[in-house]
Amino acid sequence: MKLGISQQAATGRKEKLLKIYLIGKNGYRLVKYRLSFMVLLLFERKLNYSCNCKQLFRS
Repeated sequence: MKLGISQQAATGRKEKLLKIYLIGKNGYRLVKYRLSFMVLLLFERKLNYSCNCKQLFRS
């Protein structure tokens, strides 16, 4: 499972880098903001999940 996910992430990164290179500097800024936003969302989901788990264990 983990290996497959990391491989997908690697290929996705390569595709994104190609798109960034083709789009140019302005496009790069937009993609960068979008990626950082997605990372923030992922972290929020993980935090929420861990909090939910803690609440379950407490009750």
